[in-house]
Amino acid sequence: LRRARVPRAGFDKMMLDNQDEFSAITRYQELKESPLASWAFMEEKDFLFRIGSLFAVNLVLGLVFLGYVYVPDSLANIVTDGFDGLGISFTLNFFLILIIIGEWDTANKALVSKIYVVEGRSRDQSSGDGGSYAYKVEKSKKERRRDKLLSSYVSEPVVSRLRAYLLASIALSATSFVGGNVIGGSMRMAEEPEEDDEEMPGLYSLKRTTGGMNQPGFAYFTARS
Repeated sequence: LRRARVPRAGFDKMMLDNQDEFSAITRYQELKESPLASWAFMEEKDFLFRIGSLFAVNLVLGLVFLGYVYVPDSLANIVTDGFDGLGISFTLNFFLILIIIGEWDTANKALVSKIYVVEGRSRDQSSGDGGSYAYKVEKSKKERRRDKLLSSYVSEPVVSRLRAYLLASIALSATSFVGGNVIGGSMRMAEEPEEDDEEMPGLYSLKRTTGGMNQPGFAYFTARS
């Protein structure tokens, strides 16, 4: 029996397809399809409006939750709710921007790099690694010029702008929580259940015992009467 061989032309086409899949321009184009990273392609005012809208929603939900922790029955509690609500909203915005900047930073590093790694799996899986392979591809001069332009005029400015928003979010979050801690509102305490002093019939009650349990014999029973 002869082992079927993959035609050289088909193998070369498969390798080229894998190269296109892992190229820097492909990673850049994937940003446009990302649910979060695509926000950075918006105009500045549109991006801030979307972030601000999400911030407002988080603030309302945070205030509703904090209303059960710090009951707004005093000025101190109202101010504490406000500061802590702002802190929660800024913290959620921080993590959102962190996710976006992570995707953009990965794409930007791929654009500025002169090489990229291609990974794949061949049809021959008889080897110990299951046919998986990886190799480095050096960019052509045309690809390097194109990627450098994209990095200089698109991805690097976006990453720099997002980093500024990231630092502002964490700074405002810390300031808000510190402000709420300084005001020091009164937290709602759980109400303790009242003890029932009524005695259940047929059960022995220590409260009715006036004598000590270590009294001997008849003295113990006379102390209870």
